[in-house]
Amino acid sequence: MQAASTMLGVAHVLGGMTEAGLDCSGLVHLACRVLGRTVPRDAEDIAEAGPGVPAAEAAEGDLLFFRKPGARIHHVGIAVDRPGEMLNTPGGGVTVIEPLDHGRLRTLAATATRVASPSLGDPVGG
Repeated sequence: MQAASTMLGVAHVLGGMTEAGLDCSGLVHLACRVLGRTVPRDAEDIAEAGPGVPAAEAAEGDLLFFRKPGARIHHVGIAVDRPGEMLNTPGGGVTVIEPLDHGRLRTLAATATRVASPSLGDPVGG
């Protein structure tokens, strides 16, 4: 969470993976690289890469995933230490901490990913 929070205010850029512009999975990818881990580029692949925990039990730094009913995961955010909020890079905006509003809660996937797990991703350069 500390690595990702340094990107507050960075503009959303589709496919972005740098401090010049990010999308939701680019935020996660860049934050994990700062921590010495490489993870897949896209939200759905990130969800499949790490150890799952029930989304209702997500702790600060865990990844929250979003999907419409019957569809693939299309969005990822990072749980913060305040329940009901996440660090997010929403389309058309900037990276912010925002509440999980009704629309987000309706599409919240049942399983989150624990970033702190040593089994998530590979060491950078490994």
